[in-house]
Amino acid sequence: SVQAESRAIQWAVDNGARVINLSLTGPSPGPSLAAAVADAAAANVLVVAAAGNTHVDDDRVATYPVDLDAPNLVAVTSSDQRGRLAPSASYGRASVDLAAPGEEILSTARGGGYELRSGSSMAAAQVSGAAVLLASARPGLGWSGMRSALLGSARPTSLPVAAGRLDVAGALRRVLGAPRERSRVS
Repeated sequence: SVQAESRAIQWAVDNGARVINLSLTGPSPGPSLAAAVADAAAANVLVVAAAGNTHVDDDRVATYPVDLDAPNLVAVTSSDQRGRLAPSASYGRASVDLAAPGEEILSTARGGGYELRSGSSMAAAQVSGAAVLLASARPGLGWSGMRSALLGSARPTSLPVAAGRLDVAGALRRVLGAPRERSRVS
């Protein structure tokens, strides 16, 4: 339920999360979900949201939390092993920011063990992991810096997304700055 999701976001914010992954979608945000994401922004927390797996244009069909007007939100769709839009992936040139690998990702299985999973939830987890890497490289980095690095380093693509494909190394370079050249002693 939206109430439970909102309470979970608030719990994560209250307990020091710097990045929150939302692998959920729905047709309505409800006031509590929008407020929880806004509270996360006020606490300097980045929210990464899965675009969904119904192969619809999220620009035309309202899907939440992707369609929230939240500056701290990064919306993610799933790409396959060849960098193409995954068969079930929802998309949107305005509402979905990034594409990330999301097909046949090794994941934990219910009841133990591992299994291959596919979908925008797998892709959102890739972007959340990249954001955590950025935050660990720059402990003072807030949601704005993480979002800027992720979107600003995205690789151009013909996929129907706003920024492009996730480029973790490029985002890390943006956060750390250009590597310094070693001076040679002659």
